[in-house]
Amino acid sequence: TNLVLYILNGLSSEYESFITTITAFKDMPSWSELYYMLITQEQRLGMLSSPPTDPG
Repeated sequence: TNLVLYILNGLSSEYESFITTITAFKDMPSWSELYYMLITQEQRLGMLSSPPTDPG
């Protein structure tokens, strides 16, 4: 749990909603669960920040 909190505290402000969600959990995720959640969040942030491609 201390490692999870340490990692969350080191994230930038673009992860603020992610941090709020994780810390609202009744039980903190394990390090490995947090790792996969962060990977998913990074992919999501990447999709939101990249311009849409023209399908045609």
